[in-house]
Amino acid sequence: MIEATVQRGAGDIAGKEIIDPLIGSVQAAISRGRAEIDASCSVRKLRLTTTYQASVRIGQLLDVKDSLRGHIARGKVVGIEHIASEGMLLSHLDLEIPA
Repeated sequence: MIEATVQRGAGDIAGKEIIDPLIGSVQAAISRGRAEIDASCSVRKLRLTTTYQASVRIGQLLDVKDSLRGHIARGKVVGIEHIASEGMLLSHLDLEIPA
């Protein structure tokens, strides 16, 4: 059986113990641990409209700069929609940002 200790932030976020006989490698255990921690974290949903972005992929992390507050947030892309509007190509990017 594989055991992995996962710490987030200052290491004070306690998670439940995961016992799954199908997890057969360290990489799979780490991936499952990340998914469990992410699932227990509250997120804020954000939709960005930008010029066409062909290189953006689902699951990619993006830094979003709020120029009004001078804040930079990192979010995971969970949805992409490309549209043509009035002769322009646009991309709608749906992000999840930790709250």
